Amino acid sequence: MIPRRPLLAFSRARRPRLGVLASAVIAAVVLVMLAAVYALVAGDRFSPVAPPSPTPVGSLTAPSGSPSTTLRAFVALVGRSDRTFHVETRTDVTVGDKTVTVVSALDHAGAAYAGSIDITSPNRSQHEDVVTVLPFTYVRETDGPWRSGDAPKRSVDPFSGLSSATPVADLGLETVDGRSLHHLRLVLLPVDTTFGPEVKSVVYTSTTFDVWVDDAGAPVSGTFALEGTAVVSEKPVAVSIRATFIFSRVGEPMEIVAPPT
Repeated sequence: MIPRRPLLAFSRARRPRLGVLASAVIAAVVLVMLAAVYALVAGDRFSPVAPPSPTPVGSLTAPSGSPSTTLRAFVALVGRSDRTFHVETRTDVTVGDKTVTVVSALDHAGAAYAGSIDITSPNRSQHEDVVTVLPFTYVRETDGPWRSGDAPKRSVDPFSGLSSATPVADLGLETVDGRSLHHLRLVLLPVDTTFGPEVKSVVYTSTTFDVWVDDAGAPVSGTFALEGTAVVSEKPVAVSIRATFIFSRVGEPMEIVAPPT
């Protein structure tokens, strides 16, 4: 279960605590971070970089007939460019016997986002906050000074790229935590699945992204699992990415503004 955090409100009336992960965190672990996070923590963290283009393994059989009402509502609600939602995510990235855990709590409003990111590695833990209002990202380590620079091109939005053309299947109603929800399966990668440069010859053997939504199409929770193999220090290893998502405030008015610097 993802630890619940107080909702982060970002508006002109309230001053956010924001920042980014120190590059020393990455130096302390095998580079197995998600590239979306890696773009914020390693090297020139503010340099825009071209997003990678990993290909999901497998595909969904095209459903017969027209999409369900709930599926159409989900795409209409979350596929729009000005979508708003809050999401709490836990992602475990494992390479061989080493695991890095990324926990984030982020408000999204279109391309802007703000919130906190925590990384726990075998050697170190770090908490930071971040706000991005294009074209800039504003960052501050805990109680540290503000820094700013060009926003990374890699998105941390789990629905980035979703459109009416994205293959989505409605697998039917399921009871989740006492609620009757629609189980959707998407051919979409909700996290960047690029591993660090020391992890070579990565082969994905399976990827699965499931989202549970209410009758109005609003996402409530989700899971993502990736399994594969790779080579580290000339040795074959298993790799995996497992993420869980808890969504709230979907479609609610939300404003994210740049912090004072």
